[in-house]
Amino acid sequence: MRLRERLSALLGLAGRARTERRPHRGPTTHVIVLDGTMSTLDRGQRTNAGRLYALLQEVGARANLSFHYEAGLQWGDRRLPLDMLVGRGINRQMGRAYGVLASRFRPGDSIVLAGYSRGAFAVRSLAGVVDRVGLLRHDCATERMVRQAYRHYRCASDAPVVAAFRKAYCHDRAEIEALAVWDTVNPPYSSDRPWKGPAAPDRGDVAVR
Repeated sequence: MRLRERLSALLGLAGRARTERRPHRGPTTHVIVLDGTMSTLDRGQRTNAGRLYALLQEVGARANLSFHYEAGLQWGDRRLPLDMLVGRGINRQMGRAYGVLASRFRPGDSIVLAGYSRGAFAVRSLAGVVDRVGLLRHDCATERMVRQAYRHYRCASDAPVVAAFRKAYCHDRAEIEALAVWDTVNPPYSSDRPWKGPAAPDRGDVAVR
């Protein structure tokens, strides 16, 4: 089965009409989609991540589905060459996605991550932060705390320090149900430590818990 079809089946999107329902708070599936450098949502030029996002948009607003899309670095940004060299664009992209996820997630919800190219590297790193440090509770999801969570991950803080941070500010349980990546690349620098857990996908696959 093709990757996009597997994700559609996982999210319950296959064969659904374009309908909207009044939102109510119940168990929600949060889908984070991070695209690659110079990505576009123009029809005919989308990456697989862009196609997944378009599919999510077709579904419309659903009470039990929340999704967030982040484009990669774009032409016209004067910081593009340096950001590509040192990986700051990936850090910012991942940090924003973590903040969105932390602000929306509630106990009992599900998480699905998907990314293309450098966006694939970013979602693997995002999964690493959630797995090793934790996912901040929504009442603790400030910019300062998001940076602190990422700092613990990047700097490989001592286990007791991370455990204390998780207990004080993070959800007791926030598991990633699926992680889909296409054309994963590692940036020139190697300071990030992407998720290397069981069945973590590499080049173009989906890992389902």
